[in-house]
Amino acid sequence: MNFQRLRTLLERHYGWATEAIHDRELLNAVQAQALALGVDFKSQPDRVLSMICNDPRQLAKLAESLAVHETWFFRGSSQLQHAVDHLVSKRQQLALNQERVPLRILSAPCSTGEEAYSLAILLSQRGLTHRDVTIDGVDQSELAIQRARLGLYNQNSFREAGWDKPHMVAGIHASHNLWQVDSSIASMVRLDVGNLLEMPAPLLQYDCIFCRNLLIYLSQPKRAELLKRLSQWLTPQGRIYVSAVEAPIAHEAGLTAIAPLELQVFSKSVTPALTSEPHPFVVRSKPRSPSTLTTSRSNLHTSAPSSSIAVADLVSTREPTAELAHNDLAHSELTRAEQAADAGRFSEAEKILAALPPNERFTAAAQFLRGVIAQAQGKLDEAQYAWEQAVYLDPQHGPALQRLWLSATARGDSRLAEQYRRRWLKRRVET
Repeated sequence: MNFQRLRTLLERHYGWATEAIHDRELLNAVQAQALALGVDFKSQPDRVLSMICNDPRQLAKLAESLAVHETWFFRGSSQLQHAVDHLVSKRQQLALNQERVPLRILSAPCSTGEEAYSLAILLSQRGLTHRDVTIDGVDQSELAIQRARLGLYNQNSFREAGWDKPHMVAGIHASHNLWQVDSSIASMVRLDVGNLLEMPAPLLQYDCIFCRNLLIYLSQPKRAELLKRLSQWLTPQGRIYVSAVEAPIAHEAGLTAIAPLELQVFSKSVTPALTSEPHPFVVRSKPRSPSTLTTSRSNLHTSAPSSSIAVADLVSTREPTAELAHNDLAHSELTRAEQAADAGRFSEAEKILAALPPNERFTAAAQFLRGVIAQAQGKLDEAQYAWEQAVYLDPQHGPALQRLWLSATARGDSRLAEQYRRRWLKRRVET
């Protein structure tokens, strides 16, 4: 089945890279839509494709069915806290100047609303109300926005380390077996259906924009187009927050990284001082062969890293790891190392990793974390090598593949970047 026209339209209107959707994934979505249209796809495939391609509403429904709405409350809490500190400081400055202009935040794509409500809760805890701040949540999925407007969530929406007990979060209350966002929090959030690539510019600019885990699915031209649009929507001192694997993309688009670098915060303009230096997300390394590993691969355990690494917000879910289940001590030590890295205590994290037994020190999870720590310290060659080791130990290690893909992109090595990109996308579909 040739989906080329459909893929072209999805890229044109929604920015999706050709490789971002596997043929099998697309086929399943088209078949489901044909069923909803009351047309037998098996006997009339061309008719179904024509109906979708020629009707913007049907194309939007298909795009919605293909979108991934994986999110939870306080995801990447370090970034959220950084934004809140920035906004509270600006609010105080405006108060000194006797200005009552509300601060503005954009959460896009906002999915089912957890990110927007998390920001509202954190700002509320610092004394801000709907009179002080407005949070716009935008997503292309009408179904996701409908769920967000309900403000009703189950326990699975609370899985960020330190924020996984909703009964202890001010701004959330129990509602039967679910958790309801308080009306005072909901009043700070406005939710609308919208396509970021086609939305008109807002009447007022934003002080903060959260656009995390979207750029990785877009084609290169659409990434640049979207970041240009978002930067134009920022106030002069505004901030854009992306995920860790998207940091090289933001820099390549001309945005300026703001310290601390591990939080992936950017402003809209590039200063001359930074343009003359290699940017902090470019990894320059010499090729290394997997044979340089001193320990036999057959004796090594492989695993995925913990989703608690908020310093990078790298992993959307923790993958099941049978090996770590047999070694609770090593598991807890790796978690301690992640928590130390999350808090910026990199030397402590390195010592914990070095003290792990050999069979746990040389795992994909440990090597990946080692790379994250090295990058945060500016040791870019070490970071590259650690991620190469992680992928050697576990060829399906998604976060390491993402890092290698984007570092190759930042270096301008399009051939290698494409190889890693395809491997990451293939692994996402297969798992």
